Amino acid sequence: MQKKSCVIKSRSGFTLIEMVFTIAIFGILATIAIPVFSRWLPGYHMKVAARDVFSDLKLAKLEAIKRNQNCTVTIDSTHPPAYKYTIDLSGKDVSLSDYGSEISLVPATTSTTIIFYPSGMATVTGYKAPTTNNACITLISSKITSSYQVTVSGVGTIKLNRISM
Repeated sequence: MQKKSCVIKSRSGFTLIEMVFTIAIFGILATIAIPVFSRWLPGYHMKVAARDVFSDLKLAKLEAIKRNQNCTVTIDSTHPPAYKYTIDLSGKDVSLSDYGSEISLVPATTSTTIIFYPSGMATVTGYKAPTTNNACITLISSKITSSYQVTVSGVGTIKLNRISM
């Protein structure tokens, strides 16, 4: 007696209906996510730019202490929209336009120079806060209502604050 073998071919893959439903779901999710993402992105750019300015000022202070030399940070806000700052000891040159074209500095009429000394103290020339000897670097955006302010005091304290407008 001969044994009959019954071979069933298995089918794998997706049906056309499954593919259409999957594409439709992704399309619906994309129409919801893209507007939310586009509103979130300018705030993210602003936050990253402010944190980088804050970190770079801390870096300049630490470089001055480490190398036992003065470290000068020059903030150029006289040529909008090419707002930039330079740290002389590390050779770092940063343009704020790298974070988005909507980010700018206040005041946009002068340059500020911050000199960090090997002791960690700082001297500010150029723009200063009205009532103190502190350097106030304010970053604003044309697309969001909040801004960030980085303050450097004469004793070398560096602070980052979010300001709601």
